Amino acid sequence: MRLYKVVSHVHKLHESSREALFSALRLGGGGLVCLMAILIAASVINSLTMGRTIADRIRRLRNGVSVIGSGSLDYKVDVKGDDEFTELSWAFNEMNIKLRGVHDDLKDEINERKKAEEEINRLNDDLLAKNEKLEFANKELESFVYSVSHDLRAPLRHISGFSDLVMKGTADKLDEKGKRYLSRIHDGAERMSRLIDDLLNISRISRQEIQWKEVNMSAKAASIVTELRDAHPSRSVDVDIKGDLIVFADPGLIEVLLSNLLCNAWKFTTKTEDSRIELGTVEREGKIIYYVRDNGAGFDQQYAGKMFWPFHRLHSEAAFEGTGIGLAIVDRIISLHGGKVWAEGIEGKGAMVYFSLS
Repeated sequence: MRLYKVVSHVHKLHESSREALFSALRLGGGGLVCLMAILIAASVINSLTMGRTIADRIRRLRNGVSVIGSGSLDYKVDVKGDDEFTELSWAFNEMNIKLRGVHDDLKDEINERKKAEEEINRLNDDLLAKNEKLEFANKELESFVYSVSHDLRAPLRHISGFSDLVMKGTADKLDEKGKRYLSRIHDGAERMSRLIDDLLNISRISRQEIQWKEVNMSAKAASIVTELRDAHPSRSVDVDIKGDLIVFADPGLIEVLLSNLLCNAWKFTTKTEDSRIELGTVEREGKIIYYVRDNGAGFDQQYAGKMFWPFHRLHSEAAFEGTGIGLAIVDRIISLHGGKVWAEGIEGKGAMVYFSLS
């Protein structure tokens, strides 16, 4: 408002000077003309002076805004006086102080983020190096297991074969204790041979490259069940296989997967009347989950997480034969396909093994 009053005052002075000049000319008084001329000159000088002052204040404000806009947040606009220009300069300076605070906060945040990114990059580098070492160690371990397992097969075959020959060739010369010892040697060699075969299988599967193709799981499961029925003609098992289970996976590995799951279900229902096995699907969170269910021996759910560990058994070998490697092979196959596998069971009432393939 003060700026408006100043400009209005200058305008009124011009008007007054103009009217005074015209009045003097009409009156024709020489002295009065001179007086009016002096007044007009003073008015003009005053107007020019005030104009220069206003222009100087505007220039200072403009320069200050330009300097602040260039990033010099420590700059202060210096316009002295008691008018709107002074108040405007104070407003600019207060705004600059707030901008400087925001700038400092952003700078601190950027520095913190840079430090966090550097730490993340360092941790990623360390993790990459550890992964490379772990991968190298795993390859060495798999190579070692394969070599040892392969080299052990020949002497084990000799032990099993010669113990069998001794048993047959000298049966009439051995007492019951000697026969029992030879039988244990033979059975131990056979069990060790099966363990080695399983080790070789899991090692081979871990190194195998996936051959992605369309696979009819229903057809493969039916073929496996047919083989189980042929191998155990005395058993009557109700098997329900859902039709048209088509997946995109490795055909050979899927066959191994189904064989282990179905053979396990077949084995753990040997002591169950009205044995039932089912291969089907459920949908969870919009995703197809496959399962193999049986009504056999089942297991205690608290041990479900250990079922897929190599050589870990939830039942004694006397109750159910096996090496405890089958579900570990299943777990490896599922992992190679990018899926998950888990189990649910109730002791004495059966088990369900669920799996996804991607």
